Formats: sequence, structure tokens, C-alpha cells
Amino acid sequence: MTDPNTPPLGAAHSAEKLERRRRTLILAQALLFLVWQVSFWLERTHRETLWTTGGFKISATVVWALLLCVVLATGGGWFRAGAARALLDNEITHDHRRSAYVWGYWSGILAVVALYLVTRFFPLTTMEIIHALLTVAVVVPLLRFAALEWSGDG
Repeated sequence: MTDPNTPPLGAAHSAEKLERRRRTLILAQALLFLVWQVSFWLERTHRETLWTTGGFKISATVVWALLLCVVLATGGGWFRAGAARALLDNEITHDHRRSAYVWGYWSGILAVVALYLVTRFFPLTTMEIIHALLTVAVVVPLLRFAALEWSGDG
């Protein structure tokens, strides 16, 4: 007789497949978000056009950053069945998420210090500083989470 609390063998395989898909998507999204930021820094030399032609880019960046933060916080998979989400939301995932948050916090602190030092020698606008901090605060935790999920280590 089987224990009703033990998930079926197929569930473990499904969970592994979903975990693999999640870590690949998070890694890809983090890298794409980082690449997207290059267009902002390339426009830095054309500051007068940044607000007129880049308003959509700035809005898209903010929305994308918020969505990525929500994905990291919740694990994504909103359209999956509750059982599938429960399989993905285990203690190891919680540890990986906690580590990603710590890395995000410290990278944010280090970015603030670095930007403080940089602005002593090179003028940066408030928008540029905010953009740099947003990039660091979004990308570092996502990369850390994806790396931990990929390695399977805590």
C-alpha cells in the first residue's frame, strides 16, 4: 500500500523538469535585462533625447524590473496548478531565494558606495544613478538565484 503523503514518481520528474525550466528562464531574463541596459548607457551621450525618445524604454525597464522582482519573490508559475507550484516551492528554493536577497542587498550597498566614489570624479545625473542601482538590484539577485538553482548547492 502506498503512503498518500508521498508524491507519485512522475511528480518528481515533473518537478525536476519545471525547476530546470524556471532556472533557465530566470538566467535568460537576468541576462536579457542586463543587455537591455546597454541601450540606456549608449544613449548617455545624447541626454537631450533621453526623455523625449526614451520614455517608453524607461517605462518598459521599470515594469520589467518589477516583474522580475515578483518572479524572484514568488517563483513564478502563476498559471501552473497549485500542486506544481508546491513542488517547486521547497526549502531548498527558500534557501536559494534568501541567499539571492542577501547578495542583492550587499551588491546594492556596494553599488551605492561605488557610485558615490565615481560621482566625485565624473558627473552623473540622478537618472543615471537610479538606473545603475536598479540594474544592480535586479540582476545580481536573479543571477545568484539561478546559479544556486543550477548548482543545486546552498
